[in-house]
Amino acid sequence: MAETTSFRSSINGFNREDVVSYISSVLDKLTSVEKSNAEMQAELEKKSFNCDELMQERIVLSQELSEAKERNSALEQTQAELTERCAALEVRCEELEKACKVNESKLGAAMLEAKRFSEMLVKEANDRAGEVYHEAYESVCVSSANAKEIDAKMKELSVEFDQAMGEMRRNMKKLIAGMKAFSENARDNGAKFLYQSEFSEEAE
Repeated sequence: MAETTSFRSSINGFNREDVVSYISSVLDKLTSVEKSNAEMQAELEKKSFNCDELMQERIVLSQELSEAKERNSALEQTQAELTERCAALEVRCEELEKACKVNESKLGAAMLEAKRFSEMLVKEANDRAGEVYHEAYESVCVSSANAKEIDAKMKELSVEFDQAMGEMRRNMKKLIAGMKAFSENARDNGAKFLYQSEFSEEAE
């Protein structure tokens, strides 16, 4: 609200002191207003500078927020992919676990069958080995008996041969003695007859 000022009257118009006082008061107020305005301007510039800094900081934060959102989006995408892969791996693990159980069952059956087969083979091998052993034992017994029989025959033949040789030697001795006697008789009768035998020395 504008301040109302009244001046005292004087002979030449308004009172000089009142006018000067008023002007001085107005100048003081104007000076105070200008000072206040300058202070406010300085404060405004300071706040404007702070506002610029805040705006710059806001821009930086906005960029960082945008980058963070992009990273978060990428992480969410990665998480979704990992979740999908985990789900697929869980399904695969379940399939492998079922396959393992089936294979374990088949393996157990195969091992049981192999055990039965091996036991059967061992039994057959043992039976066959027993048969071969008995056959070999019988063959050895037969061969041994034949060998004994052959040995006995060889001994008999050796005895017979020795006897035959002894008989032949005796006969040879008799024959040699007869030939010697015949040779002596022939010489006595004037005959030129000389009997020599290579066997005679051995037979003697």
